[in-house]
Formats: sequence, C-alpha cells, structure tokens
Amino acid sequence: MCCLLLSCAEFKLLCINVYMPYEDDVSSLDEFSLQPATVDDVIDRNRDCHIVLGGDFNVDFSRNWTHTDFLNDFCLRTNVNPIIYEDIHVVLYNLSMKSFRVSDHFILSEQLFNNSVMSVNVIHDVDNTSDHDPLYLELELTVARYMFNSPMRESRPSWNIATAEHIEAYKHTLCCNLHNIVLPTEALLCRDMF
Repeated sequence: MCCLLLSCAEFKLLCINVYMPYEDDVSSLDEFSLQPATVDDVIDRNRDCHIVLGGDFNVDFSRNWTHTDFLNDFCLRTNVNPIIYEDIHVVLYNLSMKSFRVSDHFILSEQLFNNSVMSVNVIHDVDNTSDHDPLYLELELTVARYMFNSPMRESRPSWNIATAEHIEAYKHTLCCNLHNIVLPTEALLCRDMF
C-alpha cells in the first residue's frame, strides 16, 4: 500500500494505492483482510479528506467469492464507492486467454463518486508486458491554484574551501568598497545624543 496526501487550504485528497493478495483458498482471507484494515485506519485518521483508493484488488465484483464479499462490506462500512463499469474496467487476462476477470478498480469517497468522475479508462498499449492494462481516472475538482516562487539564493563565500588568493581578492574588494562609502559630514559632526 502507498498513500499520498494532496492538500491545500480548501481541499484535501488522500490517494491510496493497493495491491491485494489473490484469493486461492479460505486461509488467504486473513492475509486479504489485513490490507483493508490498514486502509480503514488511514482513512479514519484523515476524515477531512476526499478518498481515491485504487489498484489491483484481485477482486471481481461480478463474482460471488469470499474476498468480494469482504471488499463489499469494507466499502459499505467506510462509506466509499467502487466505480464499476464493465465497458471501461481494466481486464486481467490469463495466459491462455480463455478467461478474464476485472480485478483493478477505483473506489472513491461519496462526494467524489457522485460529483467529480469525468471518466475511467484503460490504456491498451502493445509495449505493456504486464497482464494488466493500466487504468486511469479523470476527476473534475474545483480547487484554488497556488503559485510557488523559487526561493532567492544569495551567493556567499565558502571560507572552508577558499584559497589564499580568494581571501586576498575578497580583502581587496572589501577595502575598495569601504573607500567608496560617502559619509555625510553632518553625521560625523553630530553631537546630539539621547
């Protein structure tokens, strides 16, 4: 699991990427249930965030499997919604191409699910050697944009690497600059002190 929190004054978006274990027997449910429990804890600690949960869940919502039931319960309990569109979901093919299943998903917090989804698409690329085609989600989010100015860097002498020639050049420049300072005579003759 990887998490990324995008935050500004008006909006917080918590993006969570998961890779869930494959359902191969009943004992794998213990391993499978650990990750949603961790995700639930992260969501609980970030209640003020919109949630985008995505990745390989190794769950096909159309199948009546134990992991599917567990993930459905998780979605209901945490108030998140899977985006399930058969025509746009990524498909995992087996090597014989005799069967396929939808195993990669996006699951969103309710407000994003209801108001922000523009599209969910699959990138079919012949250069992709994975048995998964990448899935991407397009959201419409209205948030303020901030400009960040690059910090101004002032150059400073590095005395620890300065040579004797550098130090002499610095002394000469400093002496010339001090001689060029014009002090007003009134300031030098002033005796009014408080």
